[in-house]
Amino acid sequence: MQNILKALDHFQRRHKFIAFIVAVVKRYGEDRSGRSAALLAYYVFLSLFPLLFWMSIVSSILNSHFPGAANTLIRGATSYFPVLGQQLAKVAHGTQLSTVGIVVSTLVTIYGARGTAMVFRDIVSDVFGVPEEDRVGFPYSWLRGIGIVLIGGGGFVLTAAGYGWALAQGHALWFRVLVAIIGFILLTLVFGAVLKLSLPKKHKIRGIIDGALSMALALGILQMIGGFIVTHELKHYTDTYSVLFATTLGLIAWIYLEVQILLYSIEITIVANKHLWPRALF
Repeated sequence: MQNILKALDHFQRRHKFIAFIVAVVKRYGEDRSGRSAALLAYYVFLSLFPLLFWMSIVSSILNSHFPGAANTLIRGATSYFPVLGQQLAKVAHGTQLSTVGIVVSTLVTIYGARGTAMVFRDIVSDVFGVPEEDRVGFPYSWLRGIGIVLIGGGGFVLTAAGYGWALAQGHALWFRVLVAIIGFILLTLVFGAVLKLSLPKKHKIRGIIDGALSMALALGILQMIGGFIVTHELKHYTDTYSVLFATTLGLIAWIYLEVQILLYSIEITIVANKHLWPRALF
């Protein structure tokens, strides 16, 4: 058995592509990114529902002045959660909040958004190997957290909303490709800004740009694949409880998968830039 394992190790070291994948997976485990992804997914999930309620209020205001703008906003905001987001948007559209509900939703949204920014900043600092003494402390950490929430959340929603609006204006293949390229560039800028706010000022811009490109590309591919799979799976559910059950569990799993993909993208950037491969299997 030891000879077989040594042969496997020698084989992966001699093949760059396999060695690179092994190095990324090992680095992901060493950074405990799986546990970090679960914590980050929890805060995203926690802030998502009250955020959708707030979006329903904003959409009702928009409808009175700009008919159709509300649907574009909802579709854009929930495009990161194919079909699942559409189901949640229907719930949000049909929900009337009381004063107590608005206050509670606001507090939960702030708590979840702050937790998301805090956890994401710590994860990025750990993965990039930022020493504790170089990390941003209070009160600047709070200000950067607010910036991450505003730029990250607002940028994702506006980018997706603009993408949905642009596709509704034209159906030619070249136009769709152009819109997809513009959307990719905007996502890269959003991720770059979020990573920049999560790291010290003296950190090299090279790693930030590469990380933003990897994250934008990975999220785009995941959206295309996930949208196709989920759409074909959930269309067979007609029972209300089945849809609710599939939506809730599917949403949690989908958020966790997206977070994992983003963290893997950062690990790929670190391994590539610092040339942390090949690695031993054991």
